[in-house]
Formats: sequence, structure tokens, C-alpha cells
Amino acid sequence: MGYSSFATAIVSIAIYWYKKQLAYQKQQQRTSNEKDIITMDDDQLHMNHRKRLHITTNKNALMMKRSSSTFTNLSNQNRQLFSPPPSPFSLPSASPTSAASVASSRSVSPLGSWSSRLLDGVISNIRGKKKLTISLKNTILWNPSRDVNNPNHAFHENTVSLLNKLAQVYDIYVIIHMNSNEERNQIHQLLVNANLLNPLVIDECKVLWCTSEQGKLHVINHINPSVHIEGGWEDDNGSNIIENLQVERMIWIGHQGRAVPMNSTKINVEIADKILYTSIAKQVGC
Repeated sequence: MGYSSFATAIVSIAIYWYKKQLAYQKQQQRTSNEKDIITMDDDQLHMNHRKRLHITTNKNALMMKRSSSTFTNLSNQNRQLFSPPPSPFSLPSASPTSAASVASSRSVSPLGSWSSRLLDGVISNIRGKKKLTISLKNTILWNPSRDVNNPNHAFHENTVSLLNKLAQVYDIYVIIHMNSNEERNQIHQLLVNANLLNPLVIDECKVLWCTSEQGKLHVINHINPSVHIEGGWEDDNGSNIIENLQVERMIWIGHQGRAVPMNSTKINVEIADKILYTSIAKQVGC
């Protein structure tokens, strides 16, 4: 074999080795690139997985919050649906808090407590009491003036105290024979100043005014009392009332110091000079 053939063989081997080496390097580079891509993809996938987990967790928390809020709203709505609306005439709910607040408001409000006690007292006082009518002139009041048109009325001694005590036992009506509006105003002011016009003594609607003895007789018969106390007025001793009145019991008081006529045929009439000397005054301790 000649030198030329040997050289050609060496060159061919070198070229072959070079190609193989180049192919190997390319293969190595390709493999390295693929590994980098795979590593990057894994990292991305890992990161995305975390992100997905984070997002999913946030979504779950949000869903839980929304569900709990929705559940609370639904519970409130159900409670409102199943709870009847409060009646405008009903009292507040009987919860311990409301009961305590009501109790405290009652204890704090003396006016409400006082008015309640007053009403209870009036009802209990009036219930079961017998009716008592009193012709006020010459029994409770007296007029020292001889002029009917210029009255100067005043209370007999201790009669204000007597009325207060009688009010504990009787349902009192007072009848007043008046001669003028001025006299009416004067007597009314006397009753007010003595604190007699209140529901526990004399209800003001039970103060009755008349301008004649016939009118007074009609009023008394209409009330139909168990006891009537008569004293007449300035010009009459009340004998006409005693003779014509039909009640269970009557008390006739003397007229301005003059003796009461004793010719009455009635047996249910008690006669006395002053109201403080009567059995009804003794009954209440006067």
C-alpha cells in the first residue's frame, strides 16, 4: 500500500472522529437543554401548584365566610319570619332584661306609682260603701251674715276632720242650696282650700248645686242614699225635706240655734243640735 492511500485513510478516520465528536457534543447540549426545560417546567408547575393551592384556600375561606354570613342572614330571616310582629297593644317581651327595665322604670317613675296607688285606693274605698248625702248648709257650713245676698260662709268646728273620717266609711255626696253664683264660688273655694275635693274624700262630680228645696229633694231621691243629713238653708230649717224624703235613715240638724220641730211622724229620723253630736260622728270616732 502506498503513502497516498495511508494518508487518505488517516484523513478519513480524523473526519469520522470529528463528526462523531461534534454529534456527541450536540447530543450533550440537546440533553442539557431538555433537562433545563424540564427543571423549569417542574419549577413552574410547583409554583403554579402552590399558587393554585393558595388561590383555592382563599376561595374556600371566602366561600366559608360567605356561607357563614349567608347562614346568619338566613337564620335572622327565619327568626323574623317565624316571630310574629309585636302588637301595638301588647306589653314588652317578658325577658329578664325587659322585666328588669320595666321594674326599674316603675320604681323610677313616682308619678305613675302614685297615680296607680291613688286609683287602687279610690276603687277599694268606693267598693262596698254606702251612699251618704249631706246638705252642706247648717251642718258642715254656717253663715253668720243675715244678708243672703252677701254670704260669709265658714266651716263649723272640726267638721273638715269629720268629713275626712266619714269618707273612709261612706261614699259622700254633698248638696248645696245656692242663692247666687258668688255664693257658689265662695263655697267651692272653701272646699278647695280645705283639700276636700279629691277622690279620696269628695269627688268633685259629687258636689251638687241647686237653687230650690224642691230641686234638692229631687236630687237626693235620685241618689237614693242610705243616710241623709239635713240642715235646711238660710230661710228654712229643712222640715219639708225630712217629711218628703224616702230614705233608710235621716239625721236632722238644728237650724241656727233654733230647736228642731219634734212633730215629725217618721221614726227613722235622728235629731241633733250639731252634726258632731250625732251617732254618725260617734261611728267614726269624732
